[in-house]
Amino acid sequence: MSGYLQAREITKKPVVTLGGEAAAQIKDVVLDAAQGDVRAVTLSGRGLLAGPENTASAHA
Repeated sequence: MSGYLQAREITKKPVVTLGGEAAAQIKDVVLDAAQGDVRAVTLSGRGLLAGPENTASAHA
């Protein structure tokens, strides 16, 4: 087994915080073809500017 992954294997994988909360999903992988390195990933879904994932009503 190699330590390499195909880009399609990591897209749609969840990105989680250290606390285990889902923060986003990997949308795309940005490659540097000349160097053969991953330079960045783009995210979709949850994020810092997204609204609350679940809403809860307050009970009086």
